[in-house]
Amino acid sequence: MRACIKGFARKSRIRTLLIISIHASRRADSPPADNPSPLLSIDGRNGPIKRAPHWRTRRRGSRAYFDMSADPPGLVLNPVKAADHAEYRCRVDFRSSPTQNVRVQLERIRIKSEVGMEVSGVIGPYPVGASVALVCEVESGRPRPSVSWFHEESLLDNVSEVKRGEVTTNTLTIAALTRADLYRVLTCQASNSNLSTPVAATVTLDMSFPPLDVRILGAMESLSEGERYEIVCESSGSRPTATISWWKNGMLMTDTKTEVFHEGNVSRSTLYLTPSVADHDTYVSCRAKNPLVPSAVLEDSKKLNVHYTPRLTLAPGQNLDMEDIEESDDVYFECGIQANPRVPHPHHFSLCF
Repeated sequence: MRACIKGFARKSRIRTLLIISIHASRRADSPPADNPSPLLSIDGRNGPIKRAPHWRTRRRGSRAYFDMSADPPGLVLNPVKAADHAEYRCRVDFRSSPTQNVRVQLERIRIKSEVGMEVSGVIGPYPVGASVALVCEVESGRPRPSVSWFHEESLLDNVSEVKRGEVTTNTLTIAALTRADLYRVLTCQASNSNLSTPVAATVTLDMSFPPLDVRILGAMESLSEGERYEIVCESSGSRPTATISWWKNGMLMTDTKTEVFHEGNVSRSTLYLTPSVADHDTYVSCRAKNPLVPSAVLEDSKKLNVHYTPRLTLAPGQNLDMEDIEESDDVYFECGIQANPRVPHPHHFSLCF
């Protein structure tokens, strides 16, 4: 409803009547169905406006306040919620000047993944080399806003597309992610005027990395049978940290004791091994992999050189038939020696009966 003073009055001894028109200036217009209370009001009649008392409804609580320090001042909604998407009207009444009304359409901006799900905050994790497509949608806005993508101050994409009705979109595609894209902040910004503050939404990329290296520490030149050893394997560069497993001649070692330590992107596993003669000349391997990138497995191997005391074997001579031995026959026995390192000068002997 708009009231307009026509500009004349009638006087009587009892009252004064100002004749006004209660009809809308447009034929299709009508009084509003409801007249809600203002979100926020400031009464500056009794002093400087910057020190004037504020009043606000409970609907938005402390999220809504009037910032007088801004130039120009304005209503602040922090944080903005989906329900805040609406048209806002600011009305200013003066003592003598005409009342001013300003209408502002709060645009709703949201980011969706390539499958159409709305995303926010930290998204991912994405593996190295993956491609990412993010769609920024902006609803309403008059005039229609331009939608752009930024990384920090760098413009990435400013080509807007009209999707349907009042929705404007911009699709950002990153062909192949690298390790440098971890925690990269991508900002979608919508603006339709040099006078209005752009609205924005941001997402942060999370990533998973395969291990960069794996190695068994130490020379491991030789081990002694029956002694207990600590064999350390270290892997770095994986995100999250790599899992480490131990293998012997291609078979997973399940009957050994290990300890695992993680720090930053470094994983360290300690294998406690008591070698036996059977372990000599076998290969012990340590494998590192990221469970989120199971195809990228790194491996380091060491050949075991186990030192052990001599083992003696006694056997009949090569040409001796033990089933056909007669009195006065010569009987020869051969002594076999198995040792590591090899016995340098074994004693050869024979027994004759």
